[in-house]
Amino acid sequence: MSAFALALSAAPAAADIFGDWDADGDAGINEGELNQGVFGSYDRDESGEIDETEFGDLDDDLGDHGLFDL
Repeated sequence: MSAFALALSAAPAAADIFGDWDADGDAGINEGELNQGVFGSYDRDESGEIDETEFGDLDDDLGDHGLFDL
């Protein structure tokens, strides 16, 4: 799949995530909403903590060649 086609297919998902994270519905994501959204994405068991396995998922996304490729 081309990068363009992939971007088009991801747009609805990004819009859904934006809507989910914009808790107050003001069409913007503030720092607290961003923190909660990112944290909640990795706290899969909703324990209020990121355990070692969940942290590994975070590291996979943030590390080299991950989602954010930092």
